[in-house]
Amino acid sequence: MDMQVLKNNSGLAISFVLKCCVCPYRAEFSSSDYHEGTQRATVNTKYVYAMRSIGRGAEAGRIFCALMNLPQPPTRFAPYNKRLLNAVKLVSEETMQKATQEAVLENGSNNNIAVAVDGTWQKPGFDGKMTPFPQPRGSPLRSTGVPYGFPKRIANSFSSRMRQEERKIPTAGCK
Repeated sequence: MDMQVLKNNSGLAISFVLKCCVCPYRAEFSSSDYHEGTQRATVNTKYVYAMRSIGRGAEAGRIFCALMNLPQPPTRFAPYNKRLLNAVKLVSEETMQKATQEAVLENGSNNNIAVAVDGTWQKPGFDGKMTPFPQPRGSPLRSTGVPYGFPKRIANSFSSRMRQEERKIPTAGCK
């Protein structure tokens, strides 16, 4: 059997042709599924999502693919970003609807519910359940509240202000 890779690849998705040298048998298949009704490979959407999740863009993806000896990724992120945006909108709306229904049930079917959105979880140094990755003890983020890679003068300034604020906080029962 002889196997050929066709030249019509779509980003990270490749079309293969398997044909027999002796008989007329020929099989074609792709390395990825495609979204319904489109010619967009799901592997490309997953690739764009992965790059966005780690805060990197197209150039970092091209470097990664070159280092891993993968085909070059899709050159245009926009169609994949649009697909991801639609998915995020759908999931977030469904999640908020479900959370609203749960809150109304917990409140005895009373729709009058106060919601406070103050962005506390976005402040530097906050260590709550909203973090995407747990920080190991002694990591730069946990110890200083400043992510690794910040300029040292900013990190030192922030750390010293955090220590000053901690000294101002009275302990329970003390005056």
